[in-house]
Amino acid sequence: MSSVSKLSVLPFSPLSRDEEAIVDAYLARRTSSRLNGYLRRVLRELGVSGQEDTKIGELDIGAGLIAAKYAGGEVLPDFGGYEDDQFRYTRAMDKAARRSRRLLSPVLLSVIWASGPSADWPSQYRVTWMPRQGRWIVTSSQDADEGYGFTDFAIGHFEGSPFEIIEKAKPLILEHWRSLRDDMEQERWEMLDSPGMVVEEVAHEWRDAVWCDPEEEFEEDVEPSEHGTSPSLQSQDCDSP
Repeated sequence: MSSVSKLSVLPFSPLSRDEEAIVDAYLARRTSSRLNGYLRRVLRELGVSGQEDTKIGELDIGAGLIAAKYAGGEVLPDFGGYEDDQFRYTRAMDKAARRSRRLLSPVLLSVIWASGPSADWPSQYRVTWMPRQGRWIVTSSQDADEGYGFTDFAIGHFEGSPFEIIEKAKPLILEHWRSLRDDMEQERWEMLDSPGMVVEEVAHEWRDAVWCDPEEEFEEDVEPSEHGTSPSLQSQDCDSP
């Protein structure tokens, strides 16, 4: 039986009134300039503020943190280290927080952007069902806040059945990767940490649609010149069909 056929949608929402308000504002595509005092207060309580200068908006972060809080199933990326002579995890949760993780939230895929001798740089992509709104929110989750200043953020949302998840999440993830490529000069991710609903072969196809395969990044083309024809290297457009 496939992972999609095992999914079931919860008929209730465990979110608080404040959390529902943030999700509603995110789905309504509000910008920071249109946030009222109430929404700004809730965002501050979530630890979100002062993100106006980044490509990722405050509501993107707020919705991502809320989705991660209630994400059921597999664990989110975590990292441990010593701080003030105590070993701490970036996602330390009390028992109440663990019990609150009861929204349907299957993992799409987890990637490693780069690996090092002491640490990796992972991102986990998952979809979380919002029962009251009837929509899926796609999120990117990291094991620490060093890269973006926060661990979780939403990259898009869609309406559809569990059987449409991969089809509708794909353009959102590829758009996010293209933004990382173009705005942050992010190179292709190094390896698949673990597949989820997206199998390994498909994950590599998605990556190659954004970043050319290194062995095929350039193609030989013959261009005319004043001395006749000569071969030249022409960069391929990986986004083209």
